[in-house]
Amino acid sequence: MKVAITLLMMTLLAFGARAEESILEIVTGQVQPDAPRTTTGRVWEVDYAERTAEISGYMYDFGPPGVTLQITLLGGGRGAFELLEPGQTFEITYDERGDTRIVMELVQIAESEFEDH
Repeated sequence: MKVAITLLMMTLLAFGARAEESILEIVTGQVQPDAPRTTTGRVWEVDYAERTAEISGYMYDFGPPGVTLQITLLGGGRGAFELLEPGQTFEITYDERGDTRIVMELVQIAESEFEDH
């Protein structure tokens, strides 16, 4: 029984490490995404410690610290994950891996351009 539990734990840990590696590879451009998608959304909540954000009801992963993402603010200024705030609206380009949406690019859009869906 202990052997089975140990094997299960090792498998889960390996899968978790692979998932993080996959996110890093996509965010840094080392691996081409399966099928990049683009949508618009409003930031509902940001978890700065976990580097995730809930945007229009979906959880997005921004990769590990130190990864530079393409984030553009209104007016064309360069942004950063740490500047995201609830209420902001963005066009999001992402790749979907299982239940995880991995952000590749964010472009802030004006409230007048945002269509809630």
